[in-house]
Amino acid sequence: MKKITLLFLNICFSGLLIAQQNPVFKKADSLFNAQNYNGAKTEYEKLLKENNGSPLTWNRLGFSCYNLGQFDEAIVHFNKSLSLNPAAGLKPIVLIRLAKSHGAKKDKANALTFLKNAAEGGYQNWDDVANDPNLQLIKAEPQMAKIKEVIILNGSPCMKDSKWREFDFWIGSWNVFDASGKPVGENIIQLASAGCALLENWSSTNGTSTAKSLTYLNSETGKWEQLYIDNTGNQIKFTDGEFKNDVMKFSVAMKGPDGKMNTGRFVFEKKPNGEVRQYQEMSSDEGNTWSIWFDLIYKLKR
Repeated sequence: MKKITLLFLNICFSGLLIAQQNPVFKKADSLFNAQNYNGAKTEYEKLLKENNGSPLTWNRLGFSCYNLGQFDEAIVHFNKSLSLNPAAGLKPIVLIRLAKSHGAKKDKANALTFLKNAAEGGYQNWDDVANDPNLQLIKAEPQMAKIKEVIILNGSPCMKDSKWREFDFWIGSWNVFDASGKPVGENIIQLASAGCALLENWSSTNGTSTAKSLTYLNSETGKWEQLYIDNTGNQIKFTDGEFKNDVMKFSVAMKGPDGKMNTGRFVFEKKPNGEVRQYQEMSSDEGNTWSIWFDLIYKLKR
């Protein structure tokens, strides 16, 4: 969990770090931001004769050259940027631009190497890679499938963390039955928010009940939670979800038909045959006695 949180923070703050500017380079940066790459190149070159420059500055000089079609110069400046140990948010950008620069020179080997390095360094934009004309020469290379997978996962950190994948056994399009085997509804459970949540879409067989829920891992507590809302406006919050021995178990507190507050457990059991048992058991006497409020079996549609 800590890894995921730190990655999110890094993504959020890297843009701020990259945006910091040295006042000395204000004119050059203004030209760069206005996409006046010829003017920006002239100013950066003038200033860098007297200043060491930062990884960001050398990257911007390289990108100015890249946009002017001066790929050999761009490669020199991007490599200088890398040699100055750029921040985590900047490094994959420099690497992808090196891949594109080498691709523009028809240098397939280096284009592939730097693209792989960019992916391993956290680059997230697969559409950029797929659509860039200077990377088309490597699109058929066998390594591209793995590189694509890594880049897509970089933009979906929850998909890479086993903790976030604990509840994937509930994903699917299901027919739902009560304990006697009678059909009671259909439920479609989908990945949402790039794998950081599950979206439930419930509809009863008799057409009187529809509902949605959002289930997610609370990044602060490390426990699963679910917010359920049906077509009557009824809202239920399930908390403290934990997965153990093929069982996902939530806690819940809610009023019963008699108006008394009940506490209970909301349980999903992963069955060996691929089915899922979902049931809720509640107590109105602090756990001395329990009653099953509902007991359902999920069977995947074929």
